[in-house]
This record gives sequence, structure tokens and C-alpha cells, in this order.
Amino acid sequence: MQGRLVDAVFVVADGIRPLTAAFASGVAEYRAAHPLDPYLVLVPGYAWADRLMKLLAGSLEKDARGLPLPGGEFIDLNTAAARLCPGAAARESDIYAAALSAAKTMGGEDAAWPSVINSVAAGMTGAIAAGLTAGELRNAAADMPGNRRLGNLASGLAAFARELETRGRMLPEQAMLRADGGGSLRGGALFIFGFYDLSAAQERLARRIVAGFREGGRPVSVFMPSPGGYWGDFARRTEAFWREVLDEEPQTVGEPFKAAGSWKVCRAASPREEAAAAMALVREAVERGIAPERIAIVARDPEPYLPVLEAMLAEHGIKADFGRERKLASTPAGMFAAAMFKLGDIAAPALREGRGNHMPVAAFLRILDLPACSECGRMAAYSGETVTAGIITVGDLMRIAGAGGGTEEPAEVLLKGLAALVDELVAAIAGWAAGDTVGMFAAIKKFTRPDAFGAAEVAALMQEAETSGAGSCGLPVFLLDRARVGSSTGGVHVLSVMAARGLAPEYVVVMGVSEGTFPRRAGGGGLFGHEIRRMMNDRLNGEGTRFALAGDAVAEEHMLFHMTVSSAAGGIFTCSGDGGPSRMVRDMFGDIEYADPVPSGAVGGKVPGPVKRGLGDFLRNAGRGDFSAREGLMRAGTVSGRIVLTPSQIDDYLKCPYLALLRHMLQIGERHDDVSMEPVPAWLWGRAVHRMLDEAFASGGKTPAGDQVDAAVKAATGVVDAMEADGVVRKGAVWQGKRERVIRQIRTYVAQEAREKSAGSVRREFKFEHELDGDALLVGRIDRVDAYEDGTCRLVEYKTGRPEGADKYAQQLALYRYALSHGHETGEDGIEAEMVYFDRPLSGDVQVIKGKALSLDAVAEGIGALVEAYRAGAFVRYPVGKNTCDRCYMYHVCLVSAAAPTQIKDDSEAARAVDRAREFFGVR
Repeated sequence: MQGRLVDAVFVVADGIRPLTAAFASGVAEYRAAHPLDPYLVLVPGYAWADRLMKLLAGSLEKDARGLPLPGGEFIDLNTAAARLCPGAAARESDIYAAALSAAKTMGGEDAAWPSVINSVAAGMTGAIAAGLTAGELRNAAADMPGNRRLGNLASGLAAFARELETRGRMLPEQAMLRADGGGSLRGGALFIFGFYDLSAAQERLARRIVAGFREGGRPVSVFMPSPGGYWGDFARRTEAFWREVLDEEPQTVGEPFKAAGSWKVCRAASPREEAAAAMALVREAVERGIAPERIAIVARDPEPYLPVLEAMLAEHGIKADFGRERKLASTPAGMFAAAMFKLGDIAAPALREGRGNHMPVAAFLRILDLPACSECGRMAAYSGETVTAGIITVGDLMRIAGAGGGTEEPAEVLLKGLAALVDELVAAIAGWAAGDTVGMFAAIKKFTRPDAFGAAEVAALMQEAETSGAGSCGLPVFLLDRARVGSSTGGVHVLSVMAARGLAPEYVVVMGVSEGTFPRRAGGGGLFGHEIRRMMNDRLNGEGTRFALAGDAVAEEHMLFHMTVSSAAGGIFTCSGDGGPSRMVRDMFGDIEYADPVPSGAVGGKVPGPVKRGLGDFLRNAGRGDFSAREGLMRAGTVSGRIVLTPSQIDDYLKCPYLALLRHMLQIGERHDDVSMEPVPAWLWGRAVHRMLDEAFASGGKTPAGDQVDAAVKAATGVVDAMEADGVVRKGAVWQGKRERVIRQIRTYVAQEAREKSAGSVRREFKFEHELDGDALLVGRIDRVDAYEDGTCRLVEYKTGRPEGADKYAQQLALYRYALSHGHETGEDGIEAEMVYFDRPLSGDVQVIKGKALSLDAVAEGIGALVEAYRAGAFVRYPVGKNTCDRCYMYHVCLVSAAAPTQIKDDSEAARAVDRAREFFGVR
């Protein structure tokens, strides 16, 4: 072909084994023709590099004709960028400082939360990798003046890059954009292996590297997954890129993937049962003589399985290798240190306000029960966690410990020891909240076993955080989350699917292959969000910028699964939750052969269950059972007297009876501390918007349209002005956009309502009371009720933020309609229900969603069953049909959902009444 200096090779294969075989063959051919020339291999990451080096070391020696192996070098694009663009590589503390600067620029001083910093670091790094600049974001913001978020992100991106530049540091992505790709990379030939997707920055660097080799007369070979089959759009895009760069058509090698050996699918009810099933398979394989090194246990997210697998493998004497690279935060020592800092973050407000005794003991018990802790082994028998332990506070614990009457019974001795440990932790956290790092670091060192995996690395990171003068938990948590440690010891490989790339084990056990787990549900797109990502992709389509969208995430999950199973020649075993295997299993294997799940107890009884029992009763007995009357309702198992229910309480009970117990019966305060870049907390902003609308319709709909709109704007302006005067707002671009947006939305909505409605009356904050069978009362308050002259009515609920669809509030709206139906003669068909969403950040429009019309007869039946269950004290953890639980605002005291994804089954009549209530209300 004209213009080509040397031959280029472009190979694609459907499976990992034929792809690696083709790569080895290509290197062998080059080695035979150029026995003394070095070569360079570009790989996606360490896993591929390690696998390919071992492959070549084992297969090329016999073909080397007695000559020594050449100096083949394996590097990734990050290393290549650093070599081509000399400069100071950014350290983790530099990235943290840049993310902190960006977060404060966008959200003010209060935005310095650890999870916010992590999100900002990932989002800004991704933007740079996609080739996005602050200027392009500012141009987009100028074209969309109503979307201030774009301008805010531009300011954050500029601050992020400016902080790194001030420090003289560069991210690998920045180096990729600046590298010239000349002859700085050494090697007689270039082999590129395994890239199935490239960011804009990576494409730019790869193009320059290839050009440098070809201009120097050196051959280039590319080996990548086939764009057909399960590899998806990632490989298709990358294939088109290499076609253009190499000016070559790809050569397909190997047969399409077929499951080799045997494979089975197991359904299990919990991660522990999945781990037990995997363990039974591994033990059977090892007993048949299969070397542990030939077996891999992988998962999309191995974290829930690691403690149980680690214990089971050790119990059976099977050597295990947990990967060359593991997050420090997931090691025993790292988990303990991260938990300490996170608990300090949660407890800081209470400690500042002098409410340290109100913190739940459950949080401290989770720390003391971590495998890195060395101080609480003597209390292991009593450190179990139950649904009842969540109501015990630090103050309760201290009072119980002091009420022993001077006796030294073993239980009281242990209880006092526990109280002393918790007291020491509270003191360390209190010092941390005040900015004293010494006490916290000393506590972490004291409570961590010196020989715990990750202990040395944690100590080094704590030193870095200490010398940086960090008085908040941000930098330590950031460092722990991003740091990696090695633990290669040989044996059964236990890895994430990402870390297992290139490993090519013969026998593969894939854990957690259920919908929502693997493939994972696509997130919201991180800092930039999918809407902004899509908009930027459209705007900058010709300039290489490309953000991954929600559809890409699903495609990547399929690709990872295919990569994992296509390496197995001996056998494949997948474990799924009790909801059944994900679509990927059916797509890959067709008809499914189910294996019976292995009971947890069949693989040894020394592993503690994910939910342990006993602590609640122990504390009550040691403390003479002197607790509040509300707590006694649960202890007795029944609820006496008149029951007063609200729609919110019923909604919570249908979701999770334990949530209703904690929130409404025990009256444990909610936590509204979700990390947000917003200038006001979500709950506070929701109240403010409700107040604006309440005042906007204060005239009862009798005012002429123009006056009503003006009054509404005035009312909304007064509310936001009062918030600014009260000092509850982080002022800045985000707040200004939020303020202007909601005032504009209220103006539009009120004008629309004034034109369209002909209500005889408008009642705000409409209160109702309705007598129920079983000595119960339904009470509540509706944001607005419009009554019309024909006897029909409409109830309106105001919401802020992202529209969630009608189903989320279907039960609440159905209860409102049920209550209103008893005050109107038109019946259920004459009552409309709708939710109106304000302050939607991207579009800026108000959205109205009609409520789902549940039958009022079904609602009445459901309320009857619910009152029956409530009366019987059915407050078990629920729902039984799920093996995970959404993290709600009671997670700080809910030990069942926080300790491990599990379920507690209850076949009592009360529990069946809960099932009936859920069925009537249409709760899935």
C-alpha cells in the first residue's frame, strides 16, 4: 500500500486463549528473525503484563536456538506517557489536593467530604482523559444560560488543573495529551495487546507511539478482542481506530467461544451461601488432584465474599492468593482504619454539640469486630450484632456498665471492658474532630494487629496524612481507597473480574452473577452525569471527546463476563443470588443446568454468620433491662392500645417493618448527611420549596392570574432571601443557579395553574383523620387539595430533585386518595393525584407525574392486613425475597443491612399479614 514503510499486523480473536496464542506466535516469529533485538509490548495493565511475560518465558525458550531471551519490555500507556513526557508524576496527595480545590470551588468550604473528593477526583480525571477542557465546558454553559451546572463544572475543572500545575505535577492523562511520541520508546518492534477500549487521551498517545515506530522503520503488531460476539461497541470502536492507524484489515484467528469442559449455575440465598457453594467446588477440585493455582474465584465486586472465603479456605488448609493488587481499604488493617475515620466523620457533629453519648454502640461494635482489631478478642462471644443492638447508645452502655452493683460476674467484667474500649474510641474520635491527629493515629495503631494484612502500608499512609497536616478524615480515607497492596502467595486465585484479566485460569468460579450485581446497574454518570456526558459527546463528536454512557456500562459488564469465562478450559461454575442468574449466563450458555446450593454449614461451622445474635439480650440482662417503654413494645412482640398511622409510616412499614420500628416507634432520629455538592441540604431545600408553594397559593385560587403569579414570585424570593440571611446557604454559582431556577419554575407553574384550573377552593396543608378497623386511626397532611364545582378533587404533592416515577409514591398517594374518598361523594374515580417536581437541575423544567390509581378497595384490604401485622408486632427485617437491602436513612443503626447482605425469614402469621398487606398495595 502506498505510503507504508513497513508491514503492520492486525489480529483479532473471540476468546482470550486464541488471542494470547496469536500474540505468542507473533513474538516468536519476530524473535526468530531478530534474535538479539529488543521489543516493546503495550498492555492495558499489570495483569496482562504478568500473564504475557510468563507465557513468553515459558514458550519462547525452546524456540530461541540457544540464544538468551531478548530484552522485551512490557509497559502500559500511563508508563509510556510518563516516559515520553518527562515531568513530576502526580502523587495521590497531589490528586487529593487538586480534587479538594475543585470541590471547594464548586461547592464551598463545606464540600470537603471524602466521598465528594473521590467523586471529584474520578470525574475530573475522566474529563481530562476524554480530552475535555474547562474552556469547552464554559462555551457549552454560554450556549445554555439556564444550566449553571456546566459553568460550575468548568470552574471546578480549571481549579483542578490549576492546583496540579501550581505543584508542578501531571496526571498520566495530561501527559498522554502532551507527549510527542517520538523515538523515546525503545524496541525493535512494537506489540500492542488487549486494548478493547481507548479514551481520547489514550488514542492520541497510541497514535503517536505507532507513528514513531513506523517512521523509524520498525514493525507494529496489534492483538485485540474480536468486535463480534460479546465484546460490544468497545471493541468495534477500537477496531475502527486501529484500522485507520495501521491502514490494515484485521485477521481473525481462533474459533468462536464455546464453553469448555463442564459448567453449572448455582442459586444461593446470600453471599455466604454463594461462598459455601464455591468452596465446595474448590475443595472437590483440589481433592481430585487439580492444583489450586489452576483455579480462580472471581466476582464483579469480591468485597462481600472476601472475609468468608478467606476463613473457609484457611479452615480447609487450601492455599489462596488474593491477587497481586488489592485495595488497601479492603485489607483487614485498611478496613479497620477506614472504619475509624468514617465513624469519626459521622460522629463529629454530635461530638461538637456535646451529644457523644447518643451515638449507637452498633457502629463501634462493627469496628471492634473487624479482623484487624486485636483488643476485643476476649469479647468475641458477646460482640454479635442483632436488630436489637441498634437502639443501644454509648450513654446506655456506660450506664449499664456502671449499674453492676459492685459484683464482678464474668458478664459484667466483659461489659465493663467493652465500655472502656468504646470510651477510648470516643476519646480518639473527639480529638480527631477537634483537629488533633495524634490520638486517632495512636488508636489505630493500638487496635490493629501488627501482623494484620496491610498494617505496614496503613502505618505509612497515616504518616503521610499526618505530615500533610490533615485534620479531617478526607486525605486518609482518600489514600486508603486509592492505595494498592500486593498479596501474591500462590494458591487459589481470589480476585475481581478486572484484576483477573490476563490470568486465564483453567477452572473459573464466578460469584454474584445476578441482575444488578453482575451486570451492575449503571450509575448516574458520576460528577458529570449521563445527561451532560451525552451533551458533551454530541458537541465534541469530531474532536475525540467521548464519555462512557449508561449503555456502555452494560456492554462493558458483558465484555468482562465473556473475558472471564472464555479463559476457562477445564470448567465454569457461576453462583447467583436467589433471584436467579443474570441475562449474561443465558446469553452465553443458553439452556441452564442448575446445581443444588450447598448449605452454609456443609463447609465447616467455624465461620461466623453474617448476622450474629446475642448482644442485645446480653446488654439488657447485664443492665437489668431498664429501657424505655417504646423499646418495650418491640421486646414484648405486640403493640397494645390505639394505633395511629400516617401514610409515611405505612409506606415505611411496607418497605421494611424494621425501618418503621426504628423511625416511628423507637423515634430514632433520621440522618440527612448524604454527601452532596448542593449549597443546602436536600431536606432543608425541600422544606423551603414547600414553603414557597404554600405561600404562592395562599389566596386560595381566588386572585386574578397576574396578581397570583406576582405574589408567588414575591413569596419564593422572600423564602430564599430569608435562607441567605439565616446563613444556611453556601453561596456561589451553584446556589445562584438554584435560586433563579426555582423562582422561574414557580412562576411558570403558578401561571399554568391559574390558567387551567377552575377550582372552587384550594386548601393548603390539608389535614385529615380517618377511623380504621382494629382501633386504629389514619392521619396525615396533603400539600394541596383542589376542590372543583362538580364534586371532584385533585390532590397535589410537591417534590424536589429528580423525578422518580409514580410507582415510588404509589402507596402514599393511594392512602391520600383513600382518606379523601371518605369526604367526597364522587368515589375514587373523582379523585386525581399528581406529583409536581421542582428544581430539576439539568432541564430546569417543572415535571408533573400522575399518580398510579390503585383500587381503594385493595387499599382498604391492605390497611386491614397491615394493622393486623402491626398489632402483632411483626417488625422483622423485610422483605424476605431480597438478599440485599437499600441503604436508607436509618443505616446508622440498622445492623442487619449494614453488617452483611442477608435476610431473616419469618413464617409466623404476623409475617404473613405483612405479605398480604404488601400484595394489596402492589409492593414488589
